[in-house]
Amino acid sequence: MTPARWQQIKTLVSQALDLPEDARDAFLDQQCATDPDLRRQVQAFLYPAPDAEAFLADDAVDDPLLGTHIGPYRLTRELGRGGMGRVFYAERDDGVFAQHVAIKLVKRGMDSDEILRRFRYERQILAALEHPNIARLYDGGRTEAGQPYFVMEYVEGLPITDYCDAHRLSVDDRLALFRTVCEAVEHAHRNLVVHRDLKPGNILVTEGGQVKLLDFGIAKLTHPETSGLLTDDPAGVTMPATRTDLRLMTPEYAAPEQLRGEPVTTATDVYQLGIVLYELLTGHRPFATDTEVRAEIERRILHTDPVRPSRAVLAHATSDDPTTRPETGEHLRRRLQGDVDTIVLQALRKEADRRYGSVVALSEDVQRHLTGLPVAARSAGWTYRLGKFVRRQRVPVTLAAVMIVVVAGLVLYYTAELTHERDVARLEAAKASQVTDFMVDLFHLNDPNQAQGDTLTVREAMDRGVARIEAELQGQPEIQATLLHAVGTVYHYLYLFDRAEPLLVRALALREGLPGVPHEALGNTQSALGILKLDQSDYATADSLQHAALATYRTAFGDRPHVRVAEVLKELGRVAYYQGDYEVSKQWTLAAINMGSQLGDANLTSVLNNDLATTLMSLGDLEAAVPYFEAAIALRHAQGDTLHTEVAAMYSNLGHAFRLQQRYEEALPWFTRSLGISRHLHGEEHADVGLGTMSLGALYHNLGRYAEADTLYRETQRIYARVFGPEDFNTAICLFNRGRLAYEQAQYAAAEQHFRTAQRLFADEFWRPYSTVWLGNLLVDDGQLEAARRQLEAGLAGLSTLFPADDWRIAFGREGLAAYHLARGAHAEAEALLLEAYPIIRASRGADSWYTRHLLTRLVALYEAWGNPAEAAHYRALLTS
Repeated sequence: MTPARWQQIKTLVSQALDLPEDARDAFLDQQCATDPDLRRQVQAFLYPAPDAEAFLADDAVDDPLLGTHIGPYRLTRELGRGGMGRVFYAERDDGVFAQHVAIKLVKRGMDSDEILRRFRYERQILAALEHPNIARLYDGGRTEAGQPYFVMEYVEGLPITDYCDAHRLSVDDRLALFRTVCEAVEHAHRNLVVHRDLKPGNILVTEGGQVKLLDFGIAKLTHPETSGLLTDDPAGVTMPATRTDLRLMTPEYAAPEQLRGEPVTTATDVYQLGIVLYELLTGHRPFATDTEVRAEIERRILHTDPVRPSRAVLAHATSDDPTTRPETGEHLRRRLQGDVDTIVLQALRKEADRRYGSVVALSEDVQRHLTGLPVAARSAGWTYRLGKFVRRQRVPVTLAAVMIVVVAGLVLYYTAELTHERDVARLEAAKASQVTDFMVDLFHLNDPNQAQGDTLTVREAMDRGVARIEAELQGQPEIQATLLHAVGTVYHYLYLFDRAEPLLVRALALREGLPGVPHEALGNTQSALGILKLDQSDYATADSLQHAALATYRTAFGDRPHVRVAEVLKELGRVAYYQGDYEVSKQWTLAAINMGSQLGDANLTSVLNNDLATTLMSLGDLEAAVPYFEAAIALRHAQGDTLHTEVAAMYSNLGHAFRLQQRYEEALPWFTRSLGISRHLHGEEHADVGLGTMSLGALYHNLGRYAEADTLYRETQRIYARVFGPEDFNTAICLFNRGRLAYEQAQYAAAEQHFRTAQRLFADEFWRPYSTVWLGNLLVDDGQLEAARRQLEAGLAGLSTLFPADDWRIAFGREGLAAYHLARGAHAEAEALLLEAYPIIRASRGADSWYTRHLLTRLVALYEAWGNPAEAAHYRALLTS
């Protein structure tokens, strides 16, 4: 191979690595159209990707980034690279303390909107995950050249497969280590994160045996919307939805649904863990090919079944290497045969719904196997379970055999008794069907809208009710489903989502399994579970369940208007709203309003008017929203229904609509009434009460009634700390608002403390830089100029990735930089920034807002310091007008 050819190959490999994986084949088709040998040579280095990165490692010697600094860290070598970023090993050398970290940078030329969004997502995901087996996030920001970066824990270890081989771990030890991986992945799932790129290279094990899960660069994040209505912000910040059509994956470890471009769920991670487990046990991947051609790998994943691990180990010499594992050959085959085969193949089901239902279920089955218990993935045949039991309990089983003769003598007697009990059970079943309505009514009374705040009693009654359903209604699935549905719904009302979900899932399974099940009952449970999933921010599942419910109701009721159909149309509108599809939400809600009007259902029409008004607010049409809120409230008043959570929400929504139009006095009675209802229904410590208290406090803040605002902010912080925890996002919002309040009253020490605590707690990509800008403004006024400059520049860099240059939040940050320049005597720089920010702030926040008046104060101070009394007088007149 000539030097020119060698350089040509290296160039094409490097360019291909910088592309998303699903674009590489087309790129090679174009670049190598007349040279098939060149394509084969490039492809040989390109797949698998880690080999390609190692192949290019020698280029790092001339890397201009090496030796440069990012903050206090000096980049010393490249650790890896992928389609959107590069990872460097860095050492802290500012003399404060020694630290080794990994720093991830977006590549030059790869800073498209999609890549930057994914990069910010990865940073946000890492900030949300605190687990000893997940690499930690330390810091993040932008370099002086504007490249986004974040600083992570540096993990010095081996891929889990290499670690197991290097330490000659047994099958049992490998399974135990694998369970630790499952714990880390399950932690991510509990935080609504699907990794979707699980492979040995992303699962490192340190020399001390600690597992570390890495690289959430293509993870899927379902994030609740952030509502700006809790502060002065006129609109909330909505995280962009994860695109299901962007095929991000490592082909060799991809699940079938990834290759088909279908939505990714936690079942995808279960599948990839199955591949990792297969490789740990056998020494190779289940769908490996001799050529590693991507198309062939994908064909096998989609259309062929993997060979059982116990058979695969005999077909590959790598598994028989005594230097990598203590069990080899026939011994290893026997060790994997049976339960281990079953566990691995269950995780590798091509149909996502036939795999383990969760990573926890997979891990528990591995543990059951290790302790000699029957695994859930195997059929419950009596010979299998008896064999497992005998092996675990040899001595007790021997003693038990002696008792068989005694038991046999009692068989006839107990047969007669059991016959009698069977007849009694049938009678009891008939009685149970008669009391079902009574029990449903009993549980319905536990709705917090009727319990009038007696939450403790409700929860105790619910827990007792669940126990009764389990104990007293065995063999009566229809009644069980009805009651489980009712109890699960009330748990949902009480915000006990973890208790509600398994009950509703079980109720749905029972109703789906009933012969001749009433379609309406099935649709009711589908919709109820969909509403719960929406509140859990699982939008895709919520949408699927509501569409299933709509189909069920259409089967039951045909095309005629029905209240259940209207309610599902409403819920589909809500799902679209929370996904940010406001126009789609508007269309579903209008369809529901049309049906509700045909039915003459005043309560439903009221709720739908409220939903439509909320959607119009999100579309920016505040004036159009107000009449719909007012119509919704009037309908509820006409029904005499005022003590209800929905009415409280309507009052609050109308208050927000007035507040966002700066009609503060008109907003006040609606916030006050809303909070009164929430307190009456829920008591003093409830999320709804916290929200109402916060909203009223923010309004008093707008009105300049600082003492009352401070009291309400403190009360909200106390409520949220009890309900969500002292370091929750909602608690951070309270601290941020308290910081703003203290700052506006020149209480700088208190404000700084609140801002810094809130900044530490915020992981959100809007709130973190926004609070940083506020802290920077404060530090300027407090005379901490260099600290202020660092905060303002960092905050502006973060906000600039989210908003255009003429956004008022950017202007507010620039005002802070202007104050910094004014304090150091750079009057011209300060003037340019202030005059640029003033019209933006005034137009967006209003002439009488604190933001506008604060900026005018800066302008007066500038021209007085600069010796221009005429301009100072001009802006002072605007300030006092």
